[in-house]
Amino acid sequence: MSALPVDNDSAILLHPHKRGLQNLDRMAHYRDDDVVDLAVVGAGAGGSVIAQRLARRGWKVVVLEKGPFWDPDRDWVSDEKGAGQAGLYWTDNRIISGDDPIELGKNNSGTGVGGSMTHFAGYVPRLHPSDFEVRSRDGVAVDWPISYEELRPSFERVESELPVAGEFWPWGDPHGYPHKPHPVAGAALVAWEGARKQGIEMHMGPVSITNGRFGNRPHCTYRGFCLEGCKVNAKASPLITHVPDAIEHGCEIRPNSFATRVEIDDANGRAAGVRYIRDGAERLQLASAVAVCGYAIETPRLLLNSVCRRHPNGLGNAADLVGRYVMVQGAPQVAGRFPELLRMYKAPPPEITSEQFYETDERRGFARGFSIQTISPLPIGWAEHVLAEGHWGLSLREYMRDYNHWTVLGILAEFLPLPDNRVTLADEKDAFGVPVARFSYSQCDNDKAIVGYAKNMLERIWDAAGAMDVLTIDRYAHLVGGARMGFSPDDSVVDSSHRVWGIDNLFVVDGSVMPTQGSANPALTIMALADRWARLM
Repeated sequence: MSALPVDNDSAILLHPHKRGLQNLDRMAHYRDDDVVDLAVVGAGAGGSVIAQRLARRGWKVVVLEKGPFWDPDRDWVSDEKGAGQAGLYWTDNRIISGDDPIELGKNNSGTGVGGSMTHFAGYVPRLHPSDFEVRSRDGVAVDWPISYEELRPSFERVESELPVAGEFWPWGDPHGYPHKPHPVAGAALVAWEGARKQGIEMHMGPVSITNGRFGNRPHCTYRGFCLEGCKVNAKASPLITHVPDAIEHGCEIRPNSFATRVEIDDANGRAAGVRYIRDGAERLQLASAVAVCGYAIETPRLLLNSVCRRHPNGLGNAADLVGRYVMVQGAPQVAGRFPELLRMYKAPPPEITSEQFYETDERRGFARGFSIQTISPLPIGWAEHVLAEGHWGLSLREYMRDYNHWTVLGILAEFLPLPDNRVTLADEKDAFGVPVARFSYSQCDNDKAIVGYAKNMLERIWDAAGAMDVLTIDRYAHLVGGARMGFSPDDSVVDSSHRVWGIDNLFVVDGSVMPTQGSANPALTIMALADRWARLM
């Protein structure tokens, strides 16, 4: 068991047998007309971390969360279909367009306390130092206004809180992890052997899944339902890693509260609070400062909808940058069939990884790169994979009966930030009277070149491993950007301290501020950014 963090008691505030939070009866409750120190919009990776950090310092914090307060015992089931019915995903109407429209839903959004990390796969790699200097090093995209070195201590703190299990990591900034790596199951071993024959280095982890007890959190049971909400609290999410401690130190998490606009005081130009809807009524939570943590679609939507006399085009939007430069990651998957039973679901979904192709190599014909991960879709996800190759009817049934003979590799490809990939407000309104988000997305030639190269690499791995058959599905994962940080009001929405240009007490602390995305899952970076921001306050 790794050492517990000294300034976050969440792991020991959990019950050793019950999975729901046990200190809700002690949670503070503020009135709307109480001017709290900080109103936070969203209880996901960013919002939960800043709430916990600042509540520990004595701030009065209210977090407004659109979704419910989850109880894993009560709300989550070991069932793919049941997970969707539970309401884990943000499925409100959104309009998608562009040359390569991105389906929005379970793969790139979440709702409820904990956000999308309640149903993510648990994979938490760091960004590389190069990710912060993409323009300087590779001549594409932009540089961040902060460096990797500034964020390293925050990466380390968050890794200790989740905690992260994995091998010593040789790529980017080489580093170790608090927990040793999980054992590797047979499906991943087949992929590892194919990669070895292709000269590709693989390593185990890093996953935010306990390998041994951690406070009152148990060892992972390898039940295979990470993407449906961890029923045993072995997989980290802010619901169990930061919210319990936030509550213990006076933070109120207010669920079922949909933020509709940030209120600006017309007299002084500062944020005065957040308007939100709860139980069908509009309310206003007053606050000395506001932090928006709604992620890459809802954060731009909220800022754009918060028009006022001083900001007729939305908050932070004087240069027409709110909603622009939204990025997704290319995430195609290639499956291989083998004669032996592999049972790929019997392990954390991301078991082994390679970041050998993460950095730019001009010989490949494109800038930046991709990472490779094992993936373990459950049967419904596997059916989607089979359908993508055009199989239906009897053929689909045969592939489904063969499920336990298949194993899957996927990539995360770094797609570049483009100004026309953006969130805007549609004329259509939702049930609360708020304009629906429209998300337009198109790939550039560099994006397509990365994906083509990466899919060929996965096919070569399966060929080297002796696969009898392969199936490929084109898909996308994660969303970042839309309110990016930068060097001036002319190139960004927020500055290096996450402050919205021109509004000194309004901040954005989520994945929407990321200027580039790397080939790493964004959850750890969002939490690290939140940790850094809290230390600046």
